[in-house]
Amino acid sequence: MEAARSGVVVSHGGNVSPPAAAMGSVQALREFIGQRLAAASGEIFTAFERTVVQYKEEIERQRRLLEINWRPQDNFQRTESPQQHIGEQKTSSSLEQEEHEAPHIKEEEDLVAVTVTDGEGDNSHHSVRDLTTQRLTAAAEEIFTLFQQAIIQYEEEIDRQRRLLEINWNPQIKSPGTETPQQHGWKEEQLFGQERSSQLEEAEPLQLKEEQEESERLEQEPCSSQEGDPLTLKMETQPSTATSTEEDSDLCDPEADGEQLHYDMEGTKRQRRHTHAEALELILADMDPHLSEGEEVNLRLSSDSELSSDEETAPSPLEKRARLETDRTETAKDGTVWREEPVGRPLHFTPIEAHATDGEPAAEARGNVGSRLQSFLHFITPKMLRVIQQWTNQHARETEDENWSVTLHELMAFIAIVILRGMTKLPSMRDYWSEDLGNKKIMEIMSRSRFEDIMRHLRFDDKSTRKQRVQTDKFAAISSVWESFVTNCITSYSPGRHISVDAQLFPSKTRCPFLQYISTNPDKFGIKFWLACDLKSKYICNVLPDLGKDPSRPGGETLSEDVVMRLMEPFLDKGRNVTTDNFFTSLSLAQRLLSRNTTLLGTVNKTRQEIPQSARQTDLKQFSTRVFSIAGATLTVYAPKRKKSVCLLSSMHSEVQTENTAKRKPNTVTLYNTTKCDVDAMDQMLREYTVRRGTQRWPVAVFYNMIDMAALNAHVLRQACTGEKDRRVDFLVKLAKELANSYVSAKQAQKEQSLRQQPSTPTPGRRAKRQVKKNCNSNPATMRCVGCYKYTCGQCKKETPWLCGNCPATLEYMHTHTVC
Repeated sequence: MEAARSGVVVSHGGNVSPPAAAMGSVQALREFIGQRLAAASGEIFTAFERTVVQYKEEIERQRRLLEINWRPQDNFQRTESPQQHIGEQKTSSSLEQEEHEAPHIKEEEDLVAVTVTDGEGDNSHHSVRDLTTQRLTAAAEEIFTLFQQAIIQYEEEIDRQRRLLEINWNPQIKSPGTETPQQHGWKEEQLFGQERSSQLEEAEPLQLKEEQEESERLEQEPCSSQEGDPLTLKMETQPSTATSTEEDSDLCDPEADGEQLHYDMEGTKRQRRHTHAEALELILADMDPHLSEGEEVNLRLSSDSELSSDEETAPSPLEKRARLETDRTETAKDGTVWREEPVGRPLHFTPIEAHATDGEPAAEARGNVGSRLQSFLHFITPKMLRVIQQWTNQHARETEDENWSVTLHELMAFIAIVILRGMTKLPSMRDYWSEDLGNKKIMEIMSRSRFEDIMRHLRFDDKSTRKQRVQTDKFAAISSVWESFVTNCITSYSPGRHISVDAQLFPSKTRCPFLQYISTNPDKFGIKFWLACDLKSKYICNVLPDLGKDPSRPGGETLSEDVVMRLMEPFLDKGRNVTTDNFFTSLSLAQRLLSRNTTLLGTVNKTRQEIPQSARQTDLKQFSTRVFSIAGATLTVYAPKRKKSVCLLSSMHSEVQTENTAKRKPNTVTLYNTTKCDVDAMDQMLREYTVRRGTQRWPVAVFYNMIDMAALNAHVLRQACTGEKDRRVDFLVKLAKELANSYVSAKQAQKEQSLRQQPSTPTPGRRAKRQVKKNCNSNPATMRCVGCYKYTCGQCKKETPWLCGNCPATLEYMHTHTVC
């Protein structure tokens, strides 16, 4: 009827199809959902109220019977006839017969199984229909939970009162005998001490008249026998006897009556539980099971819920309550409906197929990488070096000398000095060439003046066109070289399953439009980069500079989602997992990644709109865990300390379990602690041997960071390709040597060629200044060394031994020539 009033067509399969006119109106859809929820809640509340009223009537009737039995009439002597005794038995039977008629709800041992098949979800109306289905199902489950909890309390109260009635009825149907005042007083004290005090305090004076009338009615009912002889029961303060004829005992056998009463009570319980199941099915039938998209929700009652009539095998109330705990649902501020799940219970979604292999080099890199230099040139390629050489020469010729130039090998030697400078920290750059503190390797590669000249003219782009390019690219001063480096990082290595995304602040105080200040960072100022790193190898898979507000970012998309999607774009659709911190993690990001066959694991900020209110509480027990689930995602709330909790969102865990340790950490927290530190570990490795030095030009600072990253990736790539394991410090020293080797060899060859072009002896009548200082101070020289072709004095030359004629010609040559 509600569907007809709201103009919605309900098909035979249970599909709810809004009219075409209403699809375009959000208000019409809101009214329709409100009407359906109101109608469902009204029907459920009516059924619940009717059941509660029946329970209250049953409890009130049993309470009145207890009051009648508990009234202090045992202090007076009272004689009952056999008819009255038999009437009491009939009264007991009539009371039990009335219990048969009272409706009850059977305790459910298992949860109601609800099976809803997910729709295709390709179209937008499917998404709206699925969302509506989830909300209605969650509301129904929460109402049903409260309903079952109320029924448990009512049934516990009825069971307690039934036991009290059995205690009161048994003394009245036992065989006639003698009861001492001590026995009578003990029974009265036991009965009153256990239950009577609480019940009498709750009774109201206005009910005394009704109880008196009920008592008189029960006493007046006859108890028939064959002989008609009265059966006398005397209850006095003194010992008394009760006699009867043989026929009377046969008619009113107390043992037979007690056995019959026991059987009647058991039959009443069986009938009561059967009535519970029927009533539960009746209530569930009032709810609309056609909540899914054309698919019925299966409501099944487990056969295990049929309890045995034997009281010894009946579950205790605590066991009933534990079995009947149903899933709690909670709606967040943005409308997301979360379902609280027991820890260790499989959730309602299937995880994606995980990426099977660990990180490995690309096929091209594996075939071309052998030496350290080859590995480094995979990231800073000769093509990139030629671009730097071109713009560096152009700047030097425009500002200083038209004949100034730097060669490609000289530029590689410059990078080698930059790497070696990061191995040793000295107060200033001049100290690296000093006699006391200097590095001999650096001094052998290049002079300090030449290094300073290259550093002064180092450029990465065309300065004449930079002003135009900056309008659309804030990174224009180094963007061409940077993009080539990032592309090489992506294509040279294939990461494993786990990738971590985080931020890096490269310390710098240069004048830069995107320089950032972060108070919590020890360096405070710097250029921020977003990085994606492989878990096992710490390889830098992708990197992006943070240039501030990006006009190309789609409207409505947050910065955190945009960064993660851009960094992970080359590695999506392959079953990988992304680990993020609370800056990036959100439910919308998890859903976007899951649609690309990629999972998400990360801490989530409690202030986000999609987090339920109960997950934000801090008053949790230490080492406790709570689990919330939604389609395709799991929220874990763990309390590592008192009054402190952490929330983790995961789309890869279909079951949350706690480890068997003192802290009882869930598996989501354990995995996050393992995978979260990729970027932090990588940043620590970079800082240990960083080439960073003070500079006033931000492109040079970015170039320093590029060299650090390239050296780290080159180390990882060479180990993966060759299998050789060496320390990073040894790798850097040997890499610098290989970078500078070509330049040093060329410089040495050029110097020797220049020396040999000079005459072998000085001008006649004059002596040259010695070029080898070994045993003298400043003696002049007239002869050159045959090895290095330098002027050597007589004291600095080597003494050659006496040679025979059989010795090689080289020794004879040394014997006849000067050797330093």
